Amino acid sequence: MLAHQGEELLIPALVVAVILAIPAIRNRIRRREAGDAPATRSSCMYCGNRLERDAERCPVCGFRVRS
Repeated sequence: MLAHQGEELLIPALVVAVILAIPAIRNRIRRREAGDAPATRSSCMYCGNRLERDAERCPVCGFRVRS
């Protein structure tokens, strides 16, 4: 009986994974349909200040710019 315990837990684990993945998939589809673009480097993600193209940090808050 213990030898087959992994198989008994596989189906409930898959069901839980699917249930948790559905909202994430829906959000991604909605964002794609809405045409939302990812954040650009033209503004700081923390304070919203405009950034220069080659900026490594925001001149106002010092937040590090992701590349």
